[in-house]
Amino acid sequence: MVAFDYLKEQLTEFVKTFKNVKVNYEYDQLANLHTIEVLPQVVFDSDEFAIWECDFFERAYGAIPYEDISFISEDAYVGIEHIDWSIQGSEYAQGDLMLDEHITINESSEDLDTYKDNSVDFNTMSPEFYDTYTAVEIESLDLDYTSNEYKDKIVLNNKEIVMSFDDSLLQAA
Repeated sequence: MVAFDYLKEQLTEFVKTFKNVKVNYEYDQLANLHTIEVLPQVVFDSDEFAIWECDFFERAYGAIPYEDISFISEDAYVGIEHIDWSIQGSEYAQGDLMLDEHITINESSEDLDTYKDNSVDFNTMSPEFYDTYTAVEIESLDLDYTSNEYKDKIVLNNKEIVMSFDDSLLQAA
């Protein structure tokens, strides 16, 4: 399968550039669709990935014309059902394992204000009094420090932009 070999080659190069990435591949024979899942979401949403993806499609249309290729991430409505092939960068770690140490969820708090208000009944031209309640619910996340284990590790190096793990944590938050 020429298309699969080409995609494997391109995605292997991709994880050398984006070191903190995992790629899952599935070919749907019925839909004739190559689906590529890029994890974590923060990389998929980055400008650097968008630039890489545009360059990839320019090359792919020349190398494997008439092949349908789709990139998705963890927020896709339809995901990969059966992984045919997978590869990950040298510094990939599941987000939950890394971020759990660094992000804390504050308890939500609720603020309830009550005040009296009035309006006029235009049929009788008499005032009507009623109580108004305003509820505000707040939940926040705190980003803690990055442990020395991950500090200053390069997770993206594409000759123009270098990102450390600290940068990607801030971008994820």
